[in-house]
Amino acid sequence: MRVFRRRYHPIFIEEDYSYRPRRGGFLVKCLFILVSFSIVLGALYFFIQ
Repeated sequence: MRVFRRRYHPIFIEEDYSYRPRRGGFLVKCLFILVSFSIVLGALYFFIQ
């Protein structure tokens, strides 16, 4: 188990570093989707009125 961990430990570190920006990008995408969705809803609301 120790040899297995030593061999694959750098891969886990790389996954951590590559996963952190993805998580941030995911949050930014969610915020962008929410903002665009609210703008579309506002535009539809004004068109209905």
